[in-house]
Amino acid sequence: MRCKFLLTVVLVALVATAASAGQKCTDNTQACLNNIAAKQSKGWLGTDGEKSTDPVGYKLTKIYADGPAAKAGLAVGDVIVAMNGISYASTEEMKKAKQALVPGSKASYTVLRAGKEQKFEVTLGQIPQDVLEVSVGKHMLEHAELQNASAQR
Repeated sequence: MRCKFLLTVVLVALVATAASAGQKCTDNTQACLNNIAAKQSKGWLGTDGEKSTDPVGYKLTKIYADGPAAKAGLAVGDVIVAMNGISYASTEEMKKAKQALVPGSKASYTVLRAGKEQKFEVTLGQIPQDVLEVSVGKHMLEHAELQNASAQR
């Protein structure tokens, strides 16, 4: 009984997190699963974040303990404004640059912290299995939520 209660609490928290993210996925479920699975071969920074518009960048909302970002000294609240000299405002260039990153590769991040620019060199890792599983779970709950909302219309 206790296990069922805990599972329910976790699922409710995951649904709330997905609903509050504000950015809904428009891809079909299989395309999303394929994209998430592809993360296993990509370099992992070890952060969660959200797009920032002032300044344009990626605001860090979570740093995974013992992950590459934590080891390099990045912190929650930092806003990554460039990677390897490419501005986050250059959306297409940034996408291409990120695709080239694999576990073990090094990347230079330009970060705004307390209004000052700082540079951090990070050796990227491979996304841990448990982090990948949570990502898949959250995303699939978001898809279920969107499908339920569409069915109720």
